[in-house]
Amino acid sequence: MRDGVEPSRRMGSIALVPGASPVQVGIFLVVVTVTMVMFSIVGNEQPYLLSQVMHIPAGQQGRVTGLLQMVQYGAVALFIIPAGGLSDSLGRKPVLIAAMAGFGLTLLVMPFCASVGAMMVARLLLGASSTGHTTGGATMMVDFPTNASRGKFIALMLVVQSVIGAAVVGWLLPRVPHWLMGQGLSETWAFRWCFFGVAAAGAAAILFGLLMLRPPPAPKAARMTLATVFATAREVLAHSRADPAFGLVVLAAFVIRSDQFVTLAYLNLWVMNAAKLHGVSPLAAQQLIGTLFIVLNISLAVSPFVFGFVGDRVNRLWFLIGSLVAAAAVFSATTLVGDVRSLGMVILVALIGIAETAQTIASQAVFGERAPPALRGSSMSFLVLMGTISVIVMSWLSGILFDKLGFTAPFVFLAGLNIAFAAVGAVLVLRQKRGGGLKPVGVTL
Repeated sequence: MRDGVEPSRRMGSIALVPGASPVQVGIFLVVVTVTMVMFSIVGNEQPYLLSQVMHIPAGQQGRVTGLLQMVQYGAVALFIIPAGGLSDSLGRKPVLIAAMAGFGLTLLVMPFCASVGAMMVARLLLGASSTGHTTGGATMMVDFPTNASRGKFIALMLVVQSVIGAAVVGWLLPRVPHWLMGQGLSETWAFRWCFFGVAAAGAAAILFGLLMLRPPPAPKAARMTLATVFATAREVLAHSRADPAFGLVVLAAFVIRSDQFVTLAYLNLWVMNAAKLHGVSPLAAQQLIGTLFIVLNISLAVSPFVFGFVGDRVNRLWFLIGSLVAAAAVFSATTLVGDVRSLGMVILVALIGIAETAQTIASQAVFGERAPPALRGSSMSFLVLMGTISVIVMSWLSGILFDKLGFTAPFVFLAGLNIAFAAVGAVLVLRQKRGGGLKPVGVTL
């Protein structure tokens, strides 16, 4: 330590902010990876819940899925701004731990939901808890590295979480029911014990985080009140208007959030229903979903190495716009898949993972660079709020499109949405370039 300032430490080529250490990065990674598994199991197992537990007819599952998505992200819209304020005033750690507790409770009650109403309550709790996951965990992720290393650091986090997610959510959990049924459990209880096991892992991670996790120092905002919630929201909105680069990230959040969450919900539902049409049993279809989840996560694990390198060396704004165009092309290609069990489906899912990785790294890199440090939690919550509004609308539309027009209709609509927002973003960047007012750090437009 020199002049009272703790020196920066490094993880290979990644520079950490003063006060952060590689050991704490490792502890953080354990906690957020378990949290990711707790959240991911819901999306992967929901098609089975709808079909085999709630007994929803196939022709209505799209709209029910859309309704549940709307409820979940309605809760996100209600709680994301207060969660961001708490992240800035109380700190990232308590907000993240509270989110994990909410996820655990959700996993305990969800496998017992036999009606749409009961499932709506569970998804409401899941949505409220996910706001703490975002404003506590995702915000802490951009707190650890310096700006110059943020792309590589986010890539590293995505790689590790993707590998573990593929192993646990994609390979292990879909096979646990078969193993438990071999030990004498019924199919229903074997399915429930998957949820209970993940909830138990979450409880262990909560204890580990409480005892061991020490987040990097971050500027603290004033104590949060209702007045400060709206005040910080106004500050973030004003910053998005004053800084076009940050404004572009806010704009892109509308489509990026829809890509990630709506696509995952309807991809799994597409596989479950299409596989059953080919005579595949629900549990076997669930294993197919798990296999495709592995493919998705392998692409999420490999592509960050490329995009993390790119994100720290090219114009991040054009990188963000290019990622929207790439996603549009991939979603359009869903119409070319005739059988979800084919190699074409495997390639499509891999390309979806690559396109969404590019979107994530590009948007997070620009966000980390342009968001005010003292308002990062609030800025992240505002960003999520914008995306959540899109998810709510898209969930409703996707459910109708899925049931009325076919399994790939929601993806085609997402393709058009990506192209539209990429065009708006390009106009914004070109306009600011001519005015000389948009120059990200280390990049010249």
